[in-house]
Formats: sequence, structure tokens, C-alpha cells
Amino acid sequence: MRVMKRLALVLALAFPAATAEDKPAEGIEWVTPEELKEAVDAGAGLVIVDVRSETSYKKGHIPGAINIPYEVIKANDKLGVKPDDMVVLYCDCGHGGIALSAAKILKERGYKNLWVMLGTSRDYPGELEKNPEEWQ
Repeated sequence: MRVMKRLALVLALAFPAATAEDKPAEGIEWVTPEELKEAVDAGAGLVIVDVRSETSYKKGHIPGAINIPYEVIKANDKLGVKPDDMVVLYCDCGHGGIALSAAKILKERGYKNLWVMLGTSRDYPGELEKNPEEWQ
């Protein structure tokens, strides 16, 4: 619970102008790449989910992110992520459309703490991780 309060504080300080009208869907919140970085740096204990293809994930992803492609989320109930986890989803479509669709599926399955990152992985204000075979 303390971690959720810390994340809420970080997000509120970084994005004070947000209103209920800004919500992408009931029970789902937007987060900017900068807000996500601040929350990660604050130790918020997030589960960051990259919903892109495995190939895209290997080319560069937000540090600590796990890859669960949208198609996998859509087709499977068991994802290795708990409904009470604080989950941030992202894609590279810029407006969060695919990640938002994935978040809506998770919301329907009972997930409670969902955020969708606006922008792309390239907008994240830190170094992206790459799989070694993709470095060459």
C-alpha cells in the first residue's frame, strides 16, 4: 500500500493538471514516459509490460520491462502478472492504442492498478535495454 501511495504522489506531483476527463477508461490511467521514469527511480514496484512483438522488444525496451505481446494477453488468462500488481503497459504506436486495448482486457479480468504509457519506448528518458543478439 505504501508503494501505491508513493506512486500516486510521484504521479500527482509530475502531472497535477490531470482530471477525470483525461482518463483513458474507467480504472485505467495515463502515464508519461517521464512520470514512469520518476516512479521507477522512486522504487514504486511496478510491473512494466511491453505489449509489442518479441522482435520489437529485443530491439530495445524500457529497463525491467517484461514482454507480453498483445496477442498473448488477448488469448491467455494466465500471464504471470497478478491482478493486484501495479501494471504499466506500453507499445510504440505513440497514442497508447494497443497498450490501452490490452489494459482494457486486463481490467475486465479483474486487474486493479493499470496505467498506459503515452508515447513510445524511444520517448522514455533513460537508456533502453537490448537483448545481446540485437546489439550487432
